[in-house]
Amino acid sequence: MSFLLVSKDCRLLSAVLLFLGNAALADSNTLRCGNKLIEIGDTADDVRKICGEPDSIERDTKTFRNGGRLGGICFHGTVPIERWTYDRGSIRFTAILVLADGKLVRISFAGVDRQPEIWSLGCRF
Repeated sequence: MSFLLVSKDCRLLSAVLLFLGNAALADSNTLRCGNKLIEIGDTADDVRKICGEPDSIERDTKTFRNGGRLGGICFHGTVPIERWTYDRGSIRFTAILVLADGKLVRISFAGVDRQPEIWSLGCRF
């Protein structure tokens, strides 16, 4: 009987630790792919070389008349936006990478990311 109780406690503790570990990564500046890291500012080519082809890609555009910023990078005019999705298996959250004009500007995780994409306005060139 006590073995059964300990087993349930261990499973609960494992689940909580897994959730907290992944929740801390809700919006990150880096992502590990294999034994290498990608980070905000990397090019689409760098991301593909390190992480491989994404499982899916959503394409869109965003227009800035007075400049816009995401991930510390400024943009002006009409900018192509891509959202790359990487399914990282059943025990890790799906990674969502946002690329603007071919540069990585955001790394987030499905299921834990509660922040919308926030574009700041007013970049100066």
